[in-house]
Amino acid sequence: MRKHFRPVVTFLLVVSLAGCSKVRLALLQPFKPDEGAKADYAPETAVYKVKVARKGKDPEDLHTLGGSRRFLHAGDTVGFQTEPDGRVLAVAAEETFPLRTLPRDRFYVWAYKTVSPDAEDRGEQFQKFLESLGFVALIGGVIALLVYTFPAWLFPDSDCDDDDIEITF
Repeated sequence: MRKHFRPVVTFLLVVSLAGCSKVRLALLQPFKPDEGAKADYAPETAVYKVKVARKGKDPEDLHTLGGSRRFLHAGDTVGFQTEPDGRVLAVAAEETFPLRTLPRDRFYVWAYKTVSPDAEDRGEQFQKFLESLGFVALIGGVIALLVYTFPAWLFPDSDCDDDDIEITF
């Protein structure tokens, strides 16, 4: 009987221990085209993208500039430069590349996503797992009780005495 519950318990364990995590967009220092140059270091190994905020839009409405995605290691240099003709260049580790800019661009920023487990959510998930495990154990117990007592319900007049059977050794 135990073999039948192993997949259920395994599934519940995997689902509950997976837990929750929070994904957030982390931004480095913003760069305005009139600043000349700005450099920083990548705080984490991740995929970084250049995002832009445009005039006339919500200040928190950032758009990814196409072709700016770069995989960087923690400690790599990231930043921006402005050329004498006004073109904005992005710096990613050893690479420098031009950005497709518009006159209405307010600022540029390197961004990356971080994933961090949420301890509170993980505790709640573990609590749900324990509740689910208790429910499965309860159902399993009820089924075992029914299976064990079913013959007594089916044959209520049977006294189950086997006095006529002789056992010899």
